[in-house]
Amino acid sequence: MDIYSTNESVPQINLYERLLRKYELMQSVFSIISRKDLSFSQMIDGILQEGCRLFDEDIGIVSEIKGDKYIVRNVYSTDNSIEQGQVYDVNGTFCSITLKSNGPLGIADVKNSKWKKHPCIKTGLKSYIGVPITVEDRPFGTLNFSSSRAKVSPFPDIDMEFVETLGDWVSMILARAIMLDELHILATHDSLTGLPNRKYFQKRLDSCIHRAKKDKNYSFALLFIDLDRFKEVNDQFGHYAGDATLKEVALRIEDHVRPRDNIGRFAGDEFIVLIEDVSDDHVMDIASRIHEGVREPIHVEDKTVNIETSIGITLSGNAPDVKGLIGIADKAMYKAKRQNKRLCLLTRTKQIYK
Repeated sequence: MDIYSTNESVPQINLYERLLRKYELMQSVFSIISRKDLSFSQMIDGILQEGCRLFDEDIGIVSEIKGDKYIVRNVYSTDNSIEQGQVYDVNGTFCSITLKSNGPLGIADVKNSKWKKHPCIKTGLKSYIGVPITVEDRPFGTLNFSSSRAKVSPFPDIDMEFVETLGDWVSMILARAIMLDELHILATHDSLTGLPNRKYFQKRLDSCIHRAKKDKNYSFALLFIDLDRFKEVNDQFGHYAGDATLKEVALRIEDHVRPRDNIGRFAGDEFIVLIEDVSDDHVMDIASRIHEGVREPIHVEDKTVNIETSIGITLSGNAPDVKGLIGIADKAMYKAKRQNKRLCLLTRTKQIYK
């Protein structure tokens, strides 16, 4: 029997039975968040599914609120009417009310509540229970459960306590997920420019080398970029200007490659770029555009920094491993620098300057 019957002639189950049922469901939720074989997203999905059973609702959502946008981060829906990633205007949702409540909110029958004229009525939902979520003491969004069916009696206090408990668990899971994401980024990305670091880039390059060995139709180019006389920027303007210059150079390199190409900060003032499925002529054009983009004046507060690049290029197949391929690109870069050229494409059989 449902906790909330839609037929008033059917008696409500007593408090003991209600507590027993909810205790069993909460045990089920606890077993979900204790499993080590589930991802954080799977844990939240499990909480949403059990929460719908707990409150006799059809839709469970963890939302993320960004400005005036309501983003469906995780969802469980009995009819699959809502998908993860959908975006709504937060002002037209029940969650806009929940966020202002600073605590759990339960609406058994929207049409007979004080929110019957609120824009959320247009959603077609008739019952709702939700709670704000904070992650690391910052507002994140909401945990909420809803249905197109109204309740015949208000949500009891115990339901409000349970949704708060579920909200605390979801907040804990999200905090752990965000912390691990941040740790992963710190381990794999350069803290100054946000680009993949040397170690992470080398792993990506290694996988491309293995693919090229197996697939004759697959090829790539490797660019090794060095900033000419970068030390002078630090000496003349200070390390703050030097850091700002490196960040701006990273952005300019990104502007001249495709989204699927890979850029890394190799070391100091050296950058490395992996460009897949590209011809010799095309990669030379890309390298030229990078050079021209970087040499445009960089403004750091009241200072103007002028920087140029020397770029070494090599192609897949010129070395059997990561160390060898990077070595060739590095050698090409020094050849370009010594010849006072912008770039040099170096292979086992040719060298082209531009």
